[in-house]
Formats: sequence, C-alpha cells, structure tokens
Amino acid sequence: CVFAILAEVSAHYICKWLDCKIIAKKDSKPTR
Repeated sequence: CVFAILAEVSAHYICKWLDCKIIAKKDSKPTR
C-alpha cells in the first residue's frame, strides 16, 4: 500500500539525516 512506501522512504531519509547529523557532530567535536 502507499503508506508502507511512504514509511520506507521516510525511514530512509531519516537515516540519511541522522548520519549527516552524526558526521557533523564528529567533525565539530572530534573524540581523539
């Protein structure tokens, strides 16, 4: 159904957005 496709696409974009946020945090504040 359409809802399943929307949920899958939303999850994909949320993962990409979270990855970008995590990468930005690592760049701004290195752990080492």
